[in-house]
Amino acid sequence: WPLAEALRGAAEIEPGDPPEKALDRLRALAGRLSHAEVVAERVAAAIGLATADGVSAAGGQETFWAIRRLLEAMARRRPLVAVFDDVQWGTPTFLDLVEHITDWSRDSPILLVTIARPELLEARPTWGGGKMNAAAILLEPLDDAAVSEIMANLTGGNVLPGALARRIEDAAEGNPLFVEELLSMLADDGILQRDGDAFRVTRVPDEIAVPPTIELLLAARLDHLPADERAVLGRAAVVGKRFGASEVAQLSPDADRDAVLPRLMALVRKELVRLDEEAAPEADTVDEEVRFRFRHQLVRDAAYESLPKQERARLHEAFADWTEVMLAGRLPELHELVGHHLQQAYEYRRALGADTGRIRELAQRAAGHLQAGARRARAIGDQAAVVRLLERANALLPKEHPERLANLPMLAGALARMGRFDDAQRAIDEVLASADAPRATRAEALEQVQLAFEQGRSATEVLPKVEEALRIRRELGAPGGVASALNAASEVAFYQGRLGDAQNLAEEGLTYAREAGDRALEAELRGNRSMAGGFSFQGGITLEPTLRDDLEFARASGHLALEAATLTGHGLMTAMEGSTDQALAEIARGRDIFLDMGMRVQAFATHPDVIIDIWQGNLARAAERLRSSFRELTALGERGYLSTVITELASVLLDMEETAEIEELAQLAEQAGAADDLVTQVLLVSVRARLLARREKADEAEAMARHAVALAGQTEYQILFAWSRLALADVLRIADRPAEAADLLREVLASEEARA
Repeated sequence: WPLAEALRGAAEIEPGDPPEKALDRLRALAGRLSHAEVVAERVAAAIGLATADGVSAAGGQETFWAIRRLLEAMARRRPLVAVFDDVQWGTPTFLDLVEHITDWSRDSPILLVTIARPELLEARPTWGGGKMNAAAILLEPLDDAAVSEIMANLTGGNVLPGALARRIEDAAEGNPLFVEELLSMLADDGILQRDGDAFRVTRVPDEIAVPPTIELLLAARLDHLPADERAVLGRAAVVGKRFGASEVAQLSPDADRDAVLPRLMALVRKELVRLDEEAAPEADTVDEEVRFRFRHQLVRDAAYESLPKQERARLHEAFADWTEVMLAGRLPELHELVGHHLQQAYEYRRALGADTGRIRELAQRAAGHLQAGARRARAIGDQAAVVRLLERANALLPKEHPERLANLPMLAGALARMGRFDDAQRAIDEVLASADAPRATRAEALEQVQLAFEQGRSATEVLPKVEEALRIRRELGAPGGVASALNAASEVAFYQGRLGDAQNLAEEGLTYAREAGDRALEAELRGNRSMAGGFSFQGGITLEPTLRDDLEFARASGHLALEAATLTGHGLMTAMEGSTDQALAEIARGRDIFLDMGMRVQAFATHPDVIIDIWQGNLARAAERLRSSFRELTALGERGYLSTVITELASVLLDMEETAEIEELAQLAEQAGAADDLVTQVLLVSVRARLLARREKADEAEAMARHAVALAGQTEYQILFAWSRLALADVLRIADRPAEAADLLREVLASEEARA
């Protein structure tokens, strides 16, 4: 919401603007930015101006990237300041976005001003100091001199009687809001009289009753209001901190609607609300929309608390009904808001013991909107919002309700991406244990491949679950569901080293994904297909047309993560054709895209440039690239790719005859690598065999090297076929068996030539 508000204002997007017009205004903000169209589309989806259909699996990272790039484009035209208030209420994703912009934006003049109460530091301790590119300013309570200055300003230089001034200073305790509200209360009581923008003393009371807290002071001020103004203020509080006169009018009795705007203007004069933008104070109807905001969140809270619970329930439901009808065209961005109001109506009516059928209806409606909001949040990668919205939706539904069960796989996926693996597994287990779960929901739960791998489960254990999911999806026949199951099956096959199966499953899945019109799933399947082909015996130059097609798709549909991955793969193909400089440029471009989006794991997980360095005999540069990735992945806490990088580094160091740190690297790889991660295991066993050979333990070295060859034989990874035999050849060479070593080298050479 704060981001949407800021960007709508910057782009001059009006509430009634059609989506294409709003998108055009965002395109204008992006200007000549690289990937300007993608930036505009991602930002439009993030702030609710467009659907997020087809956003890639990178999700939140692409959204953060797009918002940052748009702000940078604006800042290049003139320095940009973005101010966000009440940040202590910001969602984790919003706070992550602020950190992303701060950490990653370097070359554009951007100043982010985030104003918050001290409790923000409980959620973001580093924001209090020590964070790069950031400074914190703590506002201490005002001293007596400053409080006196405020009173002098507010009274137009009229000096308050000493006793009265001291009473105010003592009560305020350095809080400027308290000073202003206390003076306003005295004005309401007639002790002070407004004189333009100032106050003057009309009489000096013997004593004044000063509420002990700002909350009680505000409540006392509201109690002094006329009943009609207090009612208008309460209805505005239900809408939110910002509200329109027409919205408050919709919550008012028919006979009072024409009086809403004058009453709001009276509240402006009493410094309880303020005009939110330029508006004609003389306007006397709500036909011309006038926007307002509460002077302070505490004023809004006090007005809301003054409402009886039954009235709160009625107003929340009425506002949700009005929003559904009058703002139907904007519902994609408003689902969470409508769900909130319906949920509040449900909670209050349940507490009051209202009709059970009515309560169930409210719960169902609220859950429906919250689920729709969660689906949109998932599409733009806001995992924290997915969890928050689905947990709220599920709390409104009976335990075995089909919709509640259907929410659990999506909830599990979001929880897993947030690192809450145990909670994610409990959600999946609940689906699988339920006899009432719809079959499609069961299949979706069985497809949670990445969750299983994150928990260290073997592919052998996962395979039967994925096969069951595929069987269910085929029986149900929905193309999107079949594509999803084939995608999961392709991932398992790739992990097991069945690269031909992985390729074929992904290829079949692409047909179904296209039929379903699911571009995001199509992008994932394309990535799986190309990765399997690149590592297999059947890959090589024959993969080049597929990669070129993937690159065209990625650029046409704006899937930057797929574009980056395809560029790195295509770079290796280009090198195999002999164009090394072009190849390294493509690989660097792919890595730059990953880094620009903040996808550091993907940027440092694979190393086609290292393979090119090895081909060119530049082992020192290959080792330095791998060391850099080692440092980056370690800092990120990543383990899956780290083990492979470590073994690759150890192998290159052995090629350079630098053995000092090999044993330490081998131990690190063993700790990080999964037992059935055959890529790591083959490389690790090969490294240890070569190290044993250099320690003149020929028999042990040969046995271990032949074990690596056997492990490689369980997979279709061409690179493992080659590396394991090269390792065995190295062991035999050191053992003074050159003829056998030469035979192995000829075998590898023949295989590579056939592959090319």
